Amino acid sequence: MPCGHQISRISRSERALRICVRTRDEHSGRVLGFCVDAHMTTDIVLSTLRKALRLRKDAARGVKWHTDRGSQFSDRRVAEFCLAHDIRRSMGKTGSCYDHASTESFWSIFKHEYFCRHVFSDLEDLRRGVARYMEFYNN
Repeated sequence: MPCGHQISRISRSERALRICVRTRDEHSGRVLGFCVDAHMTTDIVLSTLRKALRLRKDAARGVKWHTDRGSQFSDRRVAEFCLAHDIRRSMGKTGSCYDHASTESFWSIFKHEYFCRHVFSDLEDLRRGVARYMEFYNN
């Protein structure tokens, strides 16, 4: 079961910057975990991975997890987490625009179909909205 993972910045202005992270099963297309936060940290990557593991349980052993080369994905804590849970890490080439086309496509659809059509009052409102969209997307 290959999985893709990416961080995407979403905003309407510089001060309203929000970060979404999601892990997706590349076979079924289902979103396995996601996290919304105001800062791009390793913790949101680990949170998203934990959600995906809770959902897939034993089926996640030996999974290939593909990411870009961002510092959040190459962090020591992420490497240790993957090793402890038998997740094989894969990172794309630097500067390759084709590297993660399915993930880029997902974020484009999310932004155009949902994010740009709604107004969110705060981070919690955005989190609830993203959760609704992910539930819709998966079903």
